[in-house]
Amino acid sequence: MKMRFVYLSMLLLTLSLSANAQLNDEKIIIKYDPLFWKDRLKLSYDQYVKIREINYEYYQKLMDVAHDKATSNHTALKSKADAFLEERSNQIWNTFHSRQRKKWMKMIAEQG
Repeated sequence: MKMRFVYLSMLLLTLSLSANAQLNDEKIIIKYDPLFWKDRLKLSYDQYVKIREINYEYYQKLMDVAHDKATSNHTALKSKADAFLEERSNQIWNTFHSRQRKKWMKMIAEQG
């Protein structure tokens, strides 16, 4: 009986740690433009301008790659686009304050 308890405890601990690791390793990809929800997120003017600049750079990079003759294969284009989206997401995420991050996660969960 005691051995079962130890085994069950170890199993629960392992499952808990692996679930926590997955949450921490999960990348946040911001697919939608947060400027549409600037009022709900309570973005400051500086945040608004910063996110607008991030979006401009992101779309400019996409246009440059789309017009680049060297990256004509679909896999290379998708790979670069994914990398640009991840970079944009990280920049926007770092622009948010902690409350805005929580609000964003809640809004996205409601959309899901």
